[in-house]
Amino acid sequence: MDTPSSSGLPDPFALEPDLEALLLRMIEQRPDDPQAWAEAHAATAGQSQLLLALFQSHDAGSERQQARRQRLAARLPELAQAAWMPEHIGEWQLVRPIGRGGMSWVFLARRERDGFSQLGALKLLPGGPGPLGAEARFANERAILASLEHSGIARLIDGGVSAQGLPWLVMEWVDGSSLDEFCDGRRLDPPSRLALVQQVLDVVQYAHGQLVVHRDIKPSNILVGAKGAVKLLDFGIARVLDAVADPGGDTELTRQTGRLLSPGWASPEQVAGGPVGVASDVYSLGVLLYRLLTGVSPYGAGPTDEQAVLKAVVEQTPLAPSKAVMKRDDAQVMATFGWRRARLARYLRGDLDLIILTCLRKEPGRRYASVAELAADLEGFRQQRPIAARKDHLAYTTGRFLSRHRYAALTSLLVALSLITGLVLHTQRLTEARDQAEQAAQSAALEADKSGRIAAFLTDLFRAADPTAEVDQTLSALDLVERGLDRLDELAGTPRIQAEMLAVFADVKEARGRYLDAAELYRQALKLIADLPPTELGALPARLHTSLAVASYHGGDAEAARGAVDAALEALADQDAARPRELAAALNLRGNLLRDAGRADAAESDYRRAIVLYADLPDQAVARSTAQINLGVLLSHQRRLIEARAMFEQALASRQAELGPDHPWTSIPAGNLASILTMQGEFAAAEALYSQALADRIKVLGDAHPRVAAMHNLLGKMHLAANDPARAEPHLEAAEAIWQASLGPGHRHSLLNRLALAELALLKNDLAQAEREALATQQAFSQLHGQSHPDQVQALHLAGRIASALNRPEESLSYHQQALQMQESLNTSGHALTESLLLVAEAATAMAQGDLARKATARAADLIAEAVEPDPRQARRLAAMGER
Repeated sequence: MDTPSSSGLPDPFALEPDLEALLLRMIEQRPDDPQAWAEAHAATAGQSQLLLALFQSHDAGSERQQARRQRLAARLPELAQAAWMPEHIGEWQLVRPIGRGGMSWVFLARRERDGFSQLGALKLLPGGPGPLGAEARFANERAILASLEHSGIARLIDGGVSAQGLPWLVMEWVDGSSLDEFCDGRRLDPPSRLALVQQVLDVVQYAHGQLVVHRDIKPSNILVGAKGAVKLLDFGIARVLDAVADPGGDTELTRQTGRLLSPGWASPEQVAGGPVGVASDVYSLGVLLYRLLTGVSPYGAGPTDEQAVLKAVVEQTPLAPSKAVMKRDDAQVMATFGWRRARLARYLRGDLDLIILTCLRKEPGRRYASVAELAADLEGFRQQRPIAARKDHLAYTTGRFLSRHRYAALTSLLVALSLITGLVLHTQRLTEARDQAEQAAQSAALEADKSGRIAAFLTDLFRAADPTAEVDQTLSALDLVERGLDRLDELAGTPRIQAEMLAVFADVKEARGRYLDAAELYRQALKLIADLPPTELGALPARLHTSLAVASYHGGDAEAARGAVDAALEALADQDAARPRELAAALNLRGNLLRDAGRADAAESDYRRAIVLYADLPDQAVARSTAQINLGVLLSHQRRLIEARAMFEQALASRQAELGPDHPWTSIPAGNLASILTMQGEFAAAEALYSQALADRIKVLGDAHPRVAAMHNLLGKMHLAANDPARAEPHLEAAEAIWQASLGPGHRHSLLNRLALAELALLKNDLAQAEREALATQQAFSQLHGQSHPDQVQALHLAGRIASALNRPEESLSYHQQALQMQESLNTSGHALTESLLLVAEAATAMAQGDLARKATARAADLIAEAVEPDPRQARRLAAMGER
């Protein structure tokens, strides 16, 4: 008989076992549509209405809610026993229930085998209706646990399916308390709590190294044994990051079943249903630190309703931990930590505040890039060393203010300010230099916090965003940079800070495609620090030289790029072991220069060294992916397509995990994969990838950016390869217009596009136009590169094909022979050399020069036989010449 409560409803704790079990499931699952859930699970209409009323009354008051949860937990053994608890599962005897999760029950279990008794924690998925996808998640947890071997993770002992068809697994039995209960029950002081958290970080870092993201880090999933050793539990909603098909998003299971999260511990991207990766676990670890060191939630004691908590996670900026402690009762703090409130606040103020708030930043890309970085800063705090985390700089906080008060500022100013403060964060980290420029901005911001002069400088610079100021309201990002450059003299007497500010301004120009302007600013920055003691500069000279090399390279000044990268490597000569990021960035850029010059072996060596260096820097995953892309391009040029594809797929997986599948720079390795598909003749699939990449770039950069032109060029050349000149033409003409306007007619990119336009004219049988373009481009390449360069080889071979089409076989053979001689002077091998030999052989055959044709054919045959991945088209051409 159900006993009435004071509200007129039956007492939830005097219900029949089956109805009480349903209420417990409903409370824990918190369905979006409670009425539909009650109607679907209750046996009768009356029971459905009663269940819904009890559920709705459950949230009436936090004290009543907490009391109900405690009483339900106390009834857990009785409910389990009454409902469905079996006596044995496999070899395991169930001793007693010890807990319940969102989709399963956990029992203390015992196995007797060969005279030995073993205890385990048996996790069982119950029968009957349960959460959608529960079985798949259960199987996922079992697979993940089987792949992890760490002393801090409860190991998997056994598993299977019961006689009743219920999935189960047995984990190591940990006789301990949850992390918060262990700390509070022993009144552990903050340093002792940090020591326990360091153990947790070690475990999570290991899991991330195995490509496993936990996604549900909270005290109840961390047990501490009597000797103080931690164990991480419950990988029920963890996910693996190595799926190439969709490494950045949630699994199909999660997409079907909805968000799986613990509201008070989930990251903003989890709450919003966005891509979840390493940064999400970093966020949850920040919440863990906040609660363990303050005793309260980062979002205060206010919101108790789940939706209010989720809204706070996404929108509310947490109070600094030291300030949150000062709002607590001194006696409560003393009872929890054994420290007075003021002492705890002093302990937290400064570095610990900054470390925790860095973890809790809303944007995943602005948190610690890895758990290793977080652990290093906590250890630095313990050792009283400087930490890496930095406060938000003025430009960023101004942008955040304007985004919260967007209706008070003009739209044009928001766009301009967004570009100047956030563009670097939302554009591709094509090189390590870009990341270093961002760090220079943060370093300058830290100085601004300590210097009134810097603060005044930046405040005045961004005064245009103040709707009450009488200034020009149409400033663009580049206008703001020019304004800053005009006022840089206000920082006279602080050359390092001036240099760092110049680097920030240069980075904005580089991101906007003003490469040579950016290069000039980097040179000015280098001049400013030329007379400063090296001990005061650290890696700054190497970073500036590398940034100069990048800007010069993209600006088409290869000679300046070579000089700058050599200067960067020289600056690192005595400190390369201590500066792996800077060394990797310089090697990656030098690899590009060597690749373009036809020195493939040297370029490959530099790329692989950079990739190895980046592999030891967890926060440099995006920079590492850039080196992988560059190596993949080199390998694809050599027709090593399997290796190239592996590089592109690794880069794509990394960017999807770090940046998300919808980030514009995630489309870059996708475009590289399209180039492989083009080479393999899969034009429809290649076009789909290229078109998406083009749309992504236009969305972020606009339709006139040099990198948008690059994607037009690739799409055009893909259509040429597919023998479709009509569809190639608009893309090649768009690339021509953009590059001519932004880079000039003599830039390498412009010249390569002109070569593609000559190819287009050849396909359209406009032979006179094709010949003019090809010869003009070949001469321009000669002036740009000197006597021998792979670009000139392309131009000469195209001129030879055009001469053949014009029925001038002698000229055709001469062009192809010049190209072959150039290949040999460059020590070219593999697919490129084979192509030159085949073209010479074909031209010699047309001229009836049999000996020359046979020698070239024999050499080509040897190269094709030695190739790891021979080009089938070259093999067919070789066979055709043999038949002649």
